[in-house]
Amino acid sequence: MPGIWRKLRGPAWVLFIMMILGGCHGMKRFNVVVTADQSISDRTVEIDLVGVNRYDLQRWNSMELSKYWTRGNPERENASKYTIKFGVSEQGEPLPSEQILKKNHDIWKEWRDNRVTHLFVLAHLPGLHEDRPGSADNRRVSVPLEKECWGWFAGKIEIKVNYSNVNCITLPPKCPIE
Repeated sequence: MPGIWRKLRGPAWVLFIMMILGGCHGMKRFNVVVTADQSISDRTVEIDLVGVNRYDLQRWNSMELSKYWTRGNPERENASKYTIKFGVSEQGEPLPSEQILKKNHDIWKEWRDNRVTHLFVLAHLPGLHEDRPGSADNRRVSVPLEKECWGWFAGKIEIKVNYSNVNCITLPPKCPIE
C-alpha cells in the first residue's frame, strides 16, 4: 500500500483526489443538438429542454403534456428550461433546422445549482396526442445527466424531432433512456 502513494504524482494525484471528493458524481454538461425533420419545417414547433432533479422526476414523468403546453400553465412558466423553436418565425422567416444548447450556456449553472439529474425533452408537436406517462408519450424523452451514466463520454447529445415524436439518438453507455 505505501508504494501506491509514492507512485501517485502530478496529474494522477489530482485525478485521484477529485475521485475521492466526488468528482465522479453529479451532473455532466453536454452540447445538446436538436434537429428538426423536414416534416415540421412549415409549422412552428416548440421544444423545452427542462432540467429535473431526482425529487421531481416522478412528477415530470407523469405530467400531462397537453396541460403543460397550455398557455399560462404554471408548471411550464416556472420550469428551469431552455426553449427552442423550429419551423417559421413570427416574421415568417424559416428557423434553423438544427439548434444547439451549448454546454457553457448559463442554464447549466442553474441546473447544477438545482441538482439536476435528468434532461427532459418536451415537444409541442402538431396534431392531437394522447397524454401518457413517461416515454409512452411520444412528445417526451428523459435523458439522464449523471456523470456515472456517461463515464468518459465527452460527445454531444443528439435529439431528433419529427411530426409525430421526439427521439434521443445519443444513448448513455451505462444508464437507460426513459
